[in-house]
Amino acid sequence: LVDSILSGYPTNAASDQIHTVEIVATDSHGGRDTLEFDLEIANAAPVLDTIFISPSPDSIRGETIYIKEAQTYSIDIDVDDEGQGTNTAYVKNAMPAWLSFIDQDSCQLRGTPGNDDIGTDSLKVTFDDGNGESIQITRYFEVRNEAPSIQTSTLITAIEDSAYTDTVKVYPYSQGDYTFSITGGSASAWLIIDSTGILNGTPNNSHVGQSMDVTIKVDDGHEGGTDTKHFFFDVENRQPVFTVIDTITIIEDDSITGVNFQTDDEGFAGTEGDSGYVLLQRPDWLSINPGTGELSGTPNDSDVGDTTITVKYSDGNGESNSVKTMDVILIVENNPPTFTTTDPPETATEDIEYSYTLRTDDDEWGVSFDTLYACR
Repeated sequence: LVDSILSGYPTNAASDQIHTVEIVATDSHGGRDTLEFDLEIANAAPVLDTIFISPSPDSIRGETIYIKEAQTYSIDIDVDDEGQGTNTAYVKNAMPAWLSFIDQDSCQLRGTPGNDDIGTDSLKVTFDDGNGESIQITRYFEVRNEAPSIQTSTLITAIEDSAYTDTVKVYPYSQGDYTFSITGGSASAWLIIDSTGILNGTPNNSHVGQSMDVTIKVDDGHEGGTDTKHFFFDVENRQPVFTVIDTITIIEDDSITGVNFQTDDEGFAGTEGDSGYVLLQRPDWLSINPGTGELSGTPNDSDVGDTTITVKYSDGNGESNSVKTMDVILIVENNPPTFTTTDPPETATEDIEYSYTLRTDDDEWGVSFDTLYACR
């Protein structure tokens, strides 16, 4: 009440109520009069004030709001009657899966649309002023695709015969299902990539020294949502490993068969120099197949006994750790001599010399003969 003008703005909290107003007028001589009346506050429908979005959307056209995938948005919807009275409330009618209330009383929402949310979805919220009036706010969010971008700049170095793993990172991160594929490169022969961008594989000796390369593609399943990147990386050499053989036992006069040295690099020749097996220390009768590691040869009586042989394998990569040697005990067991003359004369004449030359298969190695039994 100012200068005889009674004015004011009733809020939603006062709606649908009857208020008694009493006004007293006095003069300078002590005279007075009183005016009393009832004032009923009629309810008015709530009105949308603002919809605040941070960060700012790409654009707004009518009720459609255009936003980006992978961006976190905060949204605040304000109605003029919000917070006025004890029974006001926002009620969710429809909401995108990526969006949720952080304060429903004040209709504050937050969310991050992902790759699976590309397209248009609706937000419908009803505000009830608690006095029988309400307003429904409807907006449409169109999520625009953010094409994936491969963020990994280099791949780690691989080691021969060791399980290799590395991860290809993509932005936007964790935005639904991406499809990864290897589309080319020399490493595609042994390298694979899974649905999460993890590379796996095991290079062998033949890959050492090459400049490995691989082309990786990621696809988010939406038109134009792809990226491709080409990588180069190295494969380091690892010293060959022998399958251990401690002792080889054979018998004199028998050909050695079925004895093969093996390494984990066999069959995967390197790119520099010769690869294969060599006997560094051996008896003259023994030889080795340089490609397969198979031994061959036949020992004789003079070779009976134990000796040490040394086998070397080179993986063909021309590096200091490209060679491996192994010592093996070779045992040649004796094979007793066998008579090759088996039909001596069985009749002798008195006073005439009996003579018969005995022969064995070991005669050339100095066989001695003893008479074990004779009748006189």
